[in-house]
Amino acid sequence: MNLSSFLFRVIILALPGITASLLYRKLRGKPNQKDWEDFIDIWFFSLVSYCLYGFGVSAINWIFGSSLTLGVLQSLFDEKSPLSGKEVAAVSILSIIVAFVASYINSHKFINRIGQRLSVTARYDDADVWECFNDEFKSKWVYVRDHKLNLLYYGWINLYSDSEKPRELLLIDAQVYNNLSGEYLYSCEMLYIARERSELSIEIPKVESKSSGSNGKTLNSRKDDTNATRSTEQRSPSHNQ
Repeated sequence: MNLSSFLFRVIILALPGITASLLYRKLRGKPNQKDWEDFIDIWFFSLVSYCLYGFGVSAINWIFGSSLTLGVLQSLFDEKSPLSGKEVAAVSILSIIVAFVASYINSHKFINRIGQRLSVTARYDDADVWECFNDEFKSKWVYVRDHKLNLLYYGWINLYSDSEKPRELLLIDAQVYNNLSGEYLYSCEMLYIARERSELSIEIPKVESKSSGSNGKTLNSRKDDTNATRSTEQRSPSHNQ
């Protein structure tokens, strides 16, 4: 088998891994990784997909007494063995399920949680604090302090950018205040913010009882009114990353 024929077969047989890798990257975001790590992802997803397909074929043969075969490895090294388009298509479909499962495991930090339970790591995730914070508190009302314009935004984080510059946030039902005095300025249905890393800070408000006092039409009183309105209306805005 010449080199060009071998490479062509490798590319065709790697289609399940390529499909799963692209979908997995789409679901979890685009991490900053090297080219060789991309190749490892493709190889890993291809291996897992073909192994699962092989187990499925073996299970069907055992249950129904059929004689299905998996000729992937043979077609890879033997140019006389034809490539099975049906097998590659079936494994590619299976790889889509593998990508969704991998994304679910990654988004719920299963590997790190298991490591923490076994006391072998204290790391929560490979992502930076920006992503970890927004993943954890994306369903919370937050204060966003804009140190560049000396403003304070109070709203629900609907969208946020990946770990890159600038930091981008999309708040819904946002209220804008003076950051120093707490004076209410205006409100808007949606608010887009783009700042450098050091120009934003995010805080989770602590709910306080009205008996603790308020300062007229400032941030504290409006926060109580806003929380009461949200709980009455029972809004459930979408949370997309």
